Amino acid sequence: MRFNPTSFYLFILLLVLEVIIALFVTHPFIRGFVGDVLVVMLMICALHTFLPNRCYPCIGVAWIFAVAVECVQYTGITQHLTSDHKLLRIILGNTFDVFDLLAYSLGAVVSLVLYKHVTHDYTQLH
Repeated sequence: MRFNPTSFYLFILLLVLEVIIALFVTHPFIRGFVGDVLVVMLMICALHTFLPNRCYPCIGVAWIFAVAVECVQYTGITQHLTSDHKLLRIILGNTFDVFDLLAYSLGAVVSLVLYKHVTHDYTQLH
């Protein structure tokens, strides 16, 4: 396990963007869709900070986690878990939306394309 400062800085940048969106943006598309695209990218950067040679698994884990949270929202459990905790409600959400699944997938694909473009890694899977 090594520390990847570039991924860490991207994580911080995305975290700041997510906080700005959460606190100041009211537009439903930006808040609901773009925020979900960025949250997957944020998770990927967080994982890639400590697993720099494992970009593809980081993308997969972040996407699976996001989809799993959305599936839990579908069951309605998050409404009970987050009823008294506003921060947890913001982080986990509490309503299932199929467009969230699309946003998570788009975040994963954008991360993959950016990774391949930056590293010129078009052949090897890590």
